[in-house]
Amino acid sequence: MGILGGVAMFTPKMLKSQQFFLSGKTAADAFEAERKLLLIDQELSHSESGLAIAHAISRLEATATVRIDGLAPDAYELLVIESLFAGKNLDYFAHPFSESNFCTKSASVEAFYYLETLRWIQETVTLGHRFTPEFILEVHSRCLYNKPASETGLRFRSCDFDGDKADPRESFAPPGADEVLPYIEDLCEFINTPRFSPLAQTGYMHFQFESIKPFKRSMDRTGRAMCHALLRARNITSGSIPAIALLPAIDTRYHAKSLLPYAQKKAIESDEMPFAINNWIDFCAESISAAWQVKDDYLAIFGKLNAVWREKLGKVSEGSATQRILELLPGYPLLTVEAACRLTGKQFSAVNDAFRRLADAGIVRLVDNAGCTNARLFEAHDVIDALSKFEAALISAPPISRDCV
Repeated sequence: MGILGGVAMFTPKMLKSQQFFLSGKTAADAFEAERKLLLIDQELSHSESGLAIAHAISRLEATATVRIDGLAPDAYELLVIESLFAGKNLDYFAHPFSESNFCTKSASVEAFYYLETLRWIQETVTLGHRFTPEFILEVHSRCLYNKPASETGLRFRSCDFDGDKADPRESFAPPGADEVLPYIEDLCEFINTPRFSPLAQTGYMHFQFESIKPFKRSMDRTGRAMCHALLRARNITSGSIPAIALLPAIDTRYHAKSLLPYAQKKAIESDEMPFAINNWIDFCAESISAAWQVKDDYLAIFGKLNAVWREKLGKVSEGSATQRILELLPGYPLLTVEAACRLTGKQFSAVNDAFRRLADAGIVRLVDNAGCTNARLFEAHDVIDALSKFEAALISAPPISRDCV
């Protein structure tokens, strides 16, 4: 903590020199939140469409995260982009598809990049994962560009953080450019030493990462992606990505106040910081409770849809391509035959026949892809309608950037 122009300036300390405080209530709430995270994976695993529903929740997490930056991804555009580009590490904006009338919002592409980053984290991070500055650069590069850092040449902030020079109330001074790497190394050492409960450690990490400001932009996305990585490394989440961004997207003002208390244009004393961090951990626990409720809602929505589909189809053979595609539709309501083959492990002819049967039953329909690809694109319109209504009810207000509140 320093003084500039008579105003107390908050500058973070190294984590190894900090003391942490959690109230009894917050510690109990954090423990309950961790229990819920473990149960999300367990309950999804008991659903025949559990993996697909987990993917639908990941997509909601990507959409909500981008909204916290004040952007409004289009849910249908995101589905189209994902159905054609997922797992291909392509530059969307350099592809002819970007000139089509399918996607009109760059926010939808940014949500796709974040969704791909989450997929990469699921594939990369396992129990006991060691965090390094290089890993953080990799996460940030993928969030921004959907490419590895080796291709983008991304680096940590190389100039001092300006803040708002015109505002005399400015009360925050992150580490200088020459201090960023030592602070990041200290952060990695903290992450790699599990001295705290998983949620508390994740919250402390996110709070410190934000106060270091190692990058000029997209701090929120990278910070949250790091949270997902740390929860996986601590084995709290292993099969799914919970929608922890949902509550921050719904109440972005309170999210910003909790995560960035020193950026609210008022002085904050050093002895107040432990209580501010405690408040942030409490908000993290609330965010997990919201993610838990989404899991319940999705299971209920898709349970009802599956019953309707089964009635339309009649008997479906166990293990058939038709059954496997039905299980996929909650998470992949736009599918090409090729993608369905890859996801189900079934042969092209069997998948093709299954789509024909599903189309005859009115469960899917062929979509005009505007010449963007030679692949046929099938749409499960009931899923898209159900998700659109549900998500519109969850997040009805226009998005606002947390950096503008």
